[in-house]
Amino acid sequence: MKFKTRKEGFYQMLTLFFCLFVIGTLIIGFRSDIFLSDILVIMGSFVLIVALMSLLVAYTYYRIENGFFFYRSGFLSGKIAIERIREIVVGKTLWAGNKPAMASKGLIIKYDKYEELYISPYTNEQFVTEILKHKPDIKIVRY
Repeated sequence: MKFKTRKEGFYQMLTLFFCLFVIGTLIIGFRSDIFLSDILVIMGSFVLIVALMSLLVAYTYYRIENGFFFYRSGFLSGKIAIERIREIVVGKTLWAGNKPAMASKGLIIKYDKYEELYISPYTNEQFVTEILKHKPDIKIVRY
């Protein structure tokens, strides 16, 4: 089963900011004595940033199949055997570490002895219900 990520306004606002910055740079550049080559370098940099952020937004998802949990967020991807998952913390945010997520108050998946992964599926409860079908003895902690 595939799960889309929940997206908060921060990423949309950041993308909007960079787009407005590129437009503002164009307007100011054409009205002043800034060289066209300088404008193109600035615009190219910001267009690249917006493209990478859009890639991150478009390619963040999670999948459960064949006894594995797969995650992907832009260039970050991996898989965890569901049998290795020992605990899922619901409704808390992990501020450091491995975070293929785009929203707060998601799920912290604890596996092996000390490993943690933070994800933000569109609905936390649907993800928890689906993963418990594969391994019902996972400890669920809710905040």
